[in-house]
Amino acid sequence: MKKLRKARSISSLRRLFTILFSPLPVTVYCSLFTLFLLSTFTSLAAPAPVVIVSGTSSLGGPGELAYAGGMAARVSGWLRGAGVPVTEVTDDDLARGALHGAAVAVLPCNPHPGGGERKALRRFLNEGGRLVVCFGADEELAAAMGLKLGDYRPESAPGAWQTLRFAQDAPVGAPSVVTQPTHGIKPALPAEEGARVIAEWGNAAGKRTGVPACSASSHGFWLSAVLTEGDAAAKQRLLVALLGALEPGLWRTAAEHALGAAGQADGFASFDAAVAAVRGAPAAGPATEALLTQAGQARATAAAALNAGQWLRAVDEAGWVDALVVEAFARAQRPSPGEFRGVWNRDGLGLTPGRWPETAAQLARDGITAVLPNWLRPGLALYPSRLVPVSDAVRLYGDQAAAGVAAAHKHGLQVHAWVMCWNLDGAPADWLARMRREGRLQLSSSGQSAAWLCPSDPEHQAWQRAAIRELAAGYAVDGIHLDYIRHRSRDFCFCAGCRARFEHASGLSVRHWPADVVGGSAAPAWREWRRDTINRFVRDLRADLRALRPGLTLSAAVYGSYPSCRDSVGQDWGLWLKEGWVDFVTPMNYTVDEVRFERWTQLQLSLPGTAGRIYPGLGVTASESRLSPVRAIRQILAARRLGARGFALFELNDTLGREVLPRLGQGVTRREETAAGR
Repeated sequence: MKKLRKARSISSLRRLFTILFSPLPVTVYCSLFTLFLLSTFTSLAAPAPVVIVSGTSSLGGPGELAYAGGMAARVSGWLRGAGVPVTEVTDDDLARGALHGAAVAVLPCNPHPGGGERKALRRFLNEGGRLVVCFGADEELAAAMGLKLGDYRPESAPGAWQTLRFAQDAPVGAPSVVTQPTHGIKPALPAEEGARVIAEWGNAAGKRTGVPACSASSHGFWLSAVLTEGDAAAKQRLLVALLGALEPGLWRTAAEHALGAAGQADGFASFDAAVAAVRGAPAAGPATEALLTQAGQARATAAAALNAGQWLRAVDEAGWVDALVVEAFARAQRPSPGEFRGVWNRDGLGLTPGRWPETAAQLARDGITAVLPNWLRPGLALYPSRLVPVSDAVRLYGDQAAAGVAAAHKHGLQVHAWVMCWNLDGAPADWLARMRREGRLQLSSSGQSAAWLCPSDPEHQAWQRAAIRELAAGYAVDGIHLDYIRHRSRDFCFCAGCRARFEHASGLSVRHWPADVVGGSAAPAWREWRRDTINRFVRDLRADLRALRPGLTLSAAVYGSYPSCRDSVGQDWGLWLKEGWVDFVTPMNYTVDEVRFERWTQLQLSLPGTAGRIYPGLGVTASESRLSPVRAIRQILAARRLGARGFALFELNDTLGREVLPRLGQGVTRREETAAGR
C-alpha cells in the first residue's frame, strides 16, 4: 500500500515539473501548485484501504440490482462490525476513479462488469491493487488475476454445494469450514504460477467434492459463489482473513476494534453494562457469575495479546468474551410457561431440506412451540395439490406438508400452515405468463402490472379459498396462517375489473379513472371498498374452516402500522380480531430499535378486544432488521412486559437455528418449564 501511494506521489511530482518549466502566468502556477498539493495529500491519506463495489451496471433488472445491493450492504456491515474501515461505491463509480488510493476492492456481486469498469479494475491491479471477487463471470478480469473461469455448475443434487472447506494454506485466521448452501457456482481455476485453490466445496454429507470454492493468486481471491446471510460470524471472519492477507495492517485494526467492543455482544453499551444486565436478570446466580468471571479473564488476555502485537489472538479472545457474555445473559433469563412461540419458515423445507425430523427436534429442544411453514402460495404448493402448481421440492424431498406435520406433532409442536395470498412470487414462469395473458394481475394507477392476483376478483377469491380448504382437509395442521392478506400497496389494484366491481358496489359512476378514486370525491368510498374486499375474504374463509374443521385456528401476519394500514393496503386486522374472524395476528414489528419495537407493540396491545391474541413478530433476519441473540432476548422480554402472550420469529434459517435459537433455549424459552404449557 505504501509503495502504491509513493508511486502516485512521484507521478504527481513529474507532472508538476513539466508544468513549472512551461511559460504560464504566475496565477496559473499558484492554482496548479495548490491542486498538486491537494492531489498529493489525498493520495497519501486515502479515506479507506478497502472499497466495497455495489453491483449496478454489471447486472440486469431491478430485482438483480436490489439483490446485489443487499449483498454489498451485508459485506460492508460484516467488515464494519469487525472494525475494518470501508468505502462504498458502485460499478459506475469505478470509471470515475473511485479506486484511487485504495489497497483492496471487494466485488460482492458484480458478475458482468462493463468496458469502463473492467478497464478501471485492470488498471487498479496493474498499479498494485488487489481484488476479492464473489461469483464473477468475466473471463478478462479472471485472466488479469491469473485465473481461468470454469463453466457454471448448477446444483446437481440437494446439498451438493453446502460448505466452503478451507485448506491448511488458507490465509491466517480463516475458518476451516463456512456454511454456504448454494444452488449454482462458477469456479475459478489457477492459471499462473503461484495461483492455487485454497478452499473446495463440501456437500451436505460433509464430504469434500474437489470443486474449487475459493482460489488465490498474487492479485487477490476469487470465490465461486456470493456470500449469503447464514453463518454470519464465520463469513465475517473469512472476509477479515482474506483482507488481512492482502493488507496485513488490517489485522491490527480489527484487533484494536475487537478489544474495544469486547463484551458488548451487539446489544450492550460496554462490558460493564453487560455485567450489570446479567447480574440484574431474574435467573442470575453462581453459574452466570462464573461465566462473567471467565469473560473478564478472556478480556484481560485479549488486552495482553494486543499489547504484544498478537493481533489474531486478541481477536479470538475478544470474541470469546462476547460468547461468554451472551451465554451468561441468556442463562440469566426465565421462560414464561404457556406462551405461543412461533417460527416462520419461508421456504417450507425446515432448517435442512428433506430433514423435518431434525428441524422439529431442534425447535422443541430450544423451547419453540409452533412452526409456521410456507407450504402454499397462489402459484406454488409444497405438497401434491390438484389446484396449484406443485413445487420441484416435492419431487426432490417429498411431500413437505406430510413430513412437516408428522415431525412437528411427534415433538409436541403446533403447525400453522403459512399461506401467501395473491402474491405470485415463486410461481412457474409459464403459469405466471398465463395469468398475465388472461389479465388476472394487479395494475397500478399508471397501468403497470405486478405479479399479484387481483384480490377483488370473485373467481380469485373462490380459488384461493378452495386451495386453502384442500390443504386444511388433507393435512392435520393446527391452523392456517395468512400472509399478504391485503392489496399490494396503496397504488394497486386499478384494473378494469376493480373499476366495474367498485362502481357496482358503491353505486357511483367514476368519470375520471383512476383520478377520482385516488384523490377525488370517490376516494373515501374507494378506500372502504378496498377494505371490504379483503374483509369479505377473511370472513368467508373463517366460515369455510369452521365448517370443515371446527377446531382449526385462523391467524394472519399483518402490518404493524394499525390503523393506517386500513387505508394504505386495505388490511383491517383490528376488525378481524373484534369479529372473531381470526384467532390471533402477528404484527411484523421488524426493527433493531428497542424503543420503536416497544412503542409499536404497546400501541397494538392497547387495541380493544385484542387481549392475548396479538403475538409480535420479531425480525431476527428480516430485510428491515438483524437481531443478535441479546437483542432478540430483549425484544421478547419487552413483549412479555407489555402483556403479549407470545411472539413469532422471522425466520427459520441457518442464522436463527445456529446463532439465536440455542441462546433463547438456554433461558427465555427454556423447554423444561414449558412442557406443560405446550
